Amino acid sequence: MMATSRPFAYNTGSTVSATTQVGDLAIGTNELPVSEGYGGLIWKNGPNEDLGYVIGYPQSGGTQPLPASGTGFVQFWRSKVPGDDNSFIQLSEYISRKYSTPQTFSSATDASVWLTNNGFWNSYVVSLCDSFTFIGNNATTTTNSAINDGTSGWDSSAYSLETFTGPVSVTFQTSANGNTLMGGFSYNPTSNPTTYLNTTYGIYTYGGDQIEIYENGGQAAVINVGTVVSSSDVWKVDYDGTSVKYYRNSTLLYTSTNAVTQPLHVFFPLFTPNEGAVNICAIGTLSPTPTTTPTPTGTPVAATPTPTATITETPTNTPTVTSTPTTTPTNTPTPSTSPLPVTGYSFNLVATPYNFPSSGNSIMNNTGGLNTGSTEINVLATGGRGFYFNSFDTDGIDRTSYYSTFTGQSVTITFNQTGNTAIYSGDTNSFKYWESSPTDNGFVFGAGIGAPPTNIPSGTAILIQSATTNYTIGFPVYVSLVVN
Repeated sequence: MMATSRPFAYNTGSTVSATTQVGDLAIGTNELPVSEGYGGLIWKNGPNEDLGYVIGYPQSGGTQPLPASGTGFVQFWRSKVPGDDNSFIQLSEYISRKYSTPQTFSSATDASVWLTNNGFWNSYVVSLCDSFTFIGNNATTTTNSAINDGTSGWDSSAYSLETFTGPVSVTFQTSANGNTLMGGFSYNPTSNPTTYLNTTYGIYTYGGDQIEIYENGGQAAVINVGTVVSSSDVWKVDYDGTSVKYYRNSTLLYTSTNAVTQPLHVFFPLFTPNEGAVNICAIGTLSPTPTTTPTPTGTPVAATPTPTATITETPTNTPTVTSTPTTTPTNTPTPSTSPLPVTGYSFNLVATPYNFPSSGNSIMNNTGGLNTGSTEINVLATGGRGFYFNSFDTDGIDRTSYYSTFTGQSVTITFNQTGNTAIYSGDTNSFKYWESSPTDNGFVFGAGIGAPPTNIPSGTAILIQSATTNYTIGFPVYVSLVVN
């Protein structure tokens, strides 16, 4: 009987077809041996896996390709007892002490997850992908793929019926080069029919040399990856128990600063007709019982973003007609295709003076006689609590013509501060104009708000999506609306 082993190569480039990539290691399969120069790499056969679980790691100091002599830059370890989880755990803990922060693993699964997340390949991971029930919404799913049924728009998605708690990661590839989709996790995958708004942590790919990080339904970062997204790229969204990190192949792209909300569903909003995500692999602690997520009744439909559409009402100081005024990291280019819910403008959040906000500012009123502004964005459905902002935005531009079109109508309003998003639905009296003087005016959203010149309390509101944390004084809040 032939020994079970597989070929390895040191690879810092894109994933080679018919192989997998973990860190800087390319791995072939026992069933499909590769030629020495396959994919422009030089391959080395790994140890016999019948004698124990194997762990592999690329050593530093070398350059690709691996020398043909086989001495190479890949080091292997093998557990002492074949098929024994405790032996594998002990070896994994030794490696953590030698190369990183010492770990204590409660299971072989935890050990394998930690190894994979830290660039170590291990044979235990071969059958580690969790099996979950994939639910398609205008999408066709298999156990590891989700494909848009054929309509262009953000009304197609797929999500796991089960949820994950604790450290969890999901990897995927796009079914075609330049495919437009998001992939990652959601704590509520069915709350909004505009599917991408349900993304809690996700990577947004599209036909360009940039990708975006989306968190809580809003843009968190824009990253130039240099080339159009390839179907050979492996993307990963990983929660390591401390923070959420985003990878392209073995390259760390972004580390989240937002608090983590669990449990999480695997989640894929799909835009490109007849395309989607393939080779989906989730590794984590699966909930023992499937949990369904109710869809709120009467959820308003947000405006549908189209990657090629031109967005109207673009601020005059925006460099391109298709860019959108989301909060973008300093010196990060704004892409031409951003799936923002609607056009919006920014207003700096202040706490004082505790009055109607001046030009460029916004404020939320407090309770209990406090004379400073609030940061509680999730309480606007409570009677008497409102988000007030001036007619002039942070750029000093009068936005009355935009916001006045929504007064007196039933609306969905989105508040976004550095990717932390709250969404409300309100009746015809929830969004109104205020005027404290002929030269000082603006708008307010909330329930039971009375504002000059009428001062008559009115309006009801429903919180559709909560922000993950309170907002921060001194940072701009983007305010955007659509008519229900």
